[in-house]
Amino acid sequence: MSEQDLHDHIMELEIRLALQDDTIDVLSRQVSELYQQLESQQLQLQLLYRKMSEASENNMSTSGHEPPPHY
Repeated sequence: MSEQDLHDHIMELEIRLALQDDTIDVLSRQVSELYQQLESQQLQLQLLYRKMSEASENNMSTSGHEPPPHY
């Protein structure tokens, strides 16, 4: 392998490494954003479950005191 070939090979490897570093940075940011979205959705789901549970409890506590909807 000539000195020029070695130089070209090293340059190619450096370019590939730079591109891989960029890809890793992009993917890392995307994973971080997805994690934040997941946390937000989990909080929203917990709130929804809590509201549904409270609504269910309220329906059970008042179910004997109200006339059926067809009256």
